[in-house]
Amino acid sequence: MTVNKIFEKVVRNEGFSLVLGNSLLSVFTFLSLVILSHNLSPGIYGKLREILLYAGLIIQFGSAGFSQTVYYYLNLESFYSKRETLIKQVRIFQIILLTVSLIIFATIFIVFFKNQNGLNLTEILSIGLYVLFTGFSVIDLNIALVYKKYLPYIKYNIVIQILRCTLFLIFTYLSMDLTNILLLNAVIQIFITAVNWMILESSFMGVKSWRIDVVLQRNLMNYSTPLFFSTISSFFIANTGKLILSLNNASPINFAVFTNVTSDVPFVGNVYLSYFTIALPGMVLAFQKKNYQELIKLRFDYISKVIDIVLPLSVAIVVWHKELISIFFGNIYANYSYLFAIYSMIGLLRVCSHHDVLLSSNKTKYIFYFQFVELILHVILSMILYHYLGILGLVIATVITNYTYIFLVNVYSARVLKTNVFAMFPYFIIFKNTLILCISAIFLSCIFDKIMPKSSFYVSITVWAVFILLIKKKSIRSYLTNDG
Repeated sequence: MTVNKIFEKVVRNEGFSLVLGNSLLSVFTFLSLVILSHNLSPGIYGKLREILLYAGLIIQFGSAGFSQTVYYYLNLESFYSKRETLIKQVRIFQIILLTVSLIIFATIFIVFFKNQNGLNLTEILSIGLYVLFTGFSVIDLNIALVYKKYLPYIKYNIVIQILRCTLFLIFTYLSMDLTNILLLNAVIQIFITAVNWMILESSFMGVKSWRIDVVLQRNLMNYSTPLFFSTISSFFIANTGKLILSLNNASPINFAVFTNVTSDVPFVGNVYLSYFTIALPGMVLAFQKKNYQELIKLRFDYISKVIDIVLPLSVAIVVWHKELISIFFGNIYANYSYLFAIYSMIGLLRVCSHHDVLLSSNKTKYIFYFQFVELILHVILSMILYHYLGILGLVIATVITNYTYIFLVNVYSARVLKTNVFAMFPYFIIFKNTLILCISAIFLSCIFDKIMPKSSFYVSITVWAVFILLIKKKSIRSYLTNDG
């Protein structure tokens, strides 16, 4: 494998460039949190993460379902001549929802923080701008994909994320306060939106006319509304523990601990979502032709690529949890690494987008139904286990509900494709890879713990990485020399 081969793969292969670009973006986003966690006191860091939690809720409310809706309709043949009209209608929809979201945001933050060393005007305005421009940018990547502008999009956004990390490092080194950090975050998000507009040009806003197309808006709402509610449900599911802590007035330090131990591993989410995004048009077409075997084949194809990246990362987090949480977030969180290991078992589920069949078959309302059931289960289980086990209970509840949800969704997806759940995954390949990775990682960790305890982590994980490259050498070479 050479640098030239990787570069050629990036240039000519849509899937590879999207995965690589999105993975780098996720790494730099994660790195910004690493910098803040290491350099801010747990109290300030915890308060910042709590603010971002509620800002994220408003962003989801103002933008949920838009990215999938845009990508679905822009890839339909019947909409090829109406693409820019479609984009403008979505932008109008975004502006309306984001305006409502900002009003809700102001109410929530002013009321919630009024008796807790409330936010000052600069902080409120900074968070408001961050919410507005982040929500407005959620469809930009999918537009860039459709118009074949994803390479400049990813390139410029990576540069901006590097700039964000650098400025965060400088600001925290100079002991800048929470106000300055929130203001910087808002300015960078405005800059991101401006750069995306420059890259996408006229396709960023669509046609010049601001006339509302009632028929098209109705079609968009019919597709996006179930996604909207399912995305909101997903947000609550992903953040149930944080909301329980916040509403129970947990200390910022406890909030910081829980937020860090339930952080998703960089790459994992972006890898399977990127490959699914590329596979979606073909899966939609296969379903429309009732060629269910072809749809399952496309699913298997992208799963086989995902597992080579996702499984090693997930296994590494579980095996070397204590060392990795110290590197990621600071030594102060090392005592809570067992929580990090338990939560990271969810990463083993990230072999695909488990909604892929429902999205391909336009049965998006069922995503919401399943997620609503999961949300109820998660809230009840989290409240019970939190009462008895504290933060540990919240982590366990998250793992249980994730595995339950994935099982139920795939059972129903199998019914949609008129098959059974045993035909939905390449189970043997997943099990074999997981088993080999777990045994080899645990074996190397134990061996080097005895031989060289002081440098065991660095040596064992390096040897393990080399081992993975060797056993995957054939598939890596094959992947770099074809367009798959």
